[in-house]
Amino acid sequence: LMKRRQLLFKKFLSIFATFALFIFFYIPLAGCHNGSEDQLEETADSFAEAYFNWQFAKAVPHVTDSSVIWLQYASSQVDQEDIDSLRAMSEGATCELSDVDYGDDDTTAVVTMQVKHFLAMDSIGTSRHVVEAGVFDLPMVYQNEKWKVSLRALPRWKHVKDD
Repeated sequence: LMKRRQLLFKKFLSIFATFALFIFFYIPLAGCHNGSEDQLEETADSFAEAYFNWQFAKAVPHVTDSSVIWLQYASSQVDQEDIDSLRAMSEGATCELSDVDYGDDDTTAVVTMQVKHFLAMDSIGTSRHVVEAGVFDLPMVYQNEKWKVSLRALPRWKHVKDD
């Protein structure tokens, strides 16, 4: 009788341990993505606030190493007229995250940002102008246990919202 109780107890313990492992490891991973969603959103927001207010040096910590060249390029295109335009603006750009679309492998995502009242840098040789609202997609990658913006070009708006 004692051996039977021990055998039942061991089976119960084995089933309980399997269930506990399932609860603690599998369920949190189901539907989750690499890294913290809060950290992804904070990185995207910090980058957008700096980038769209033309504070490119402040945007650097939020991008991948290979993306820094794009911020250097953007800052090299700023001239005195741009600086005067930025200073004359009554308010800076504001950014609001509107969507996160995770990639298939959970190490990539695209953050959609609504940006209001920003000075647009459309193309070289054209004058900058204030845009009241636009939507931008920011590609993100998870590397070294952090989410970072991964630029392969300067962010371009998908379309201008009519508000």
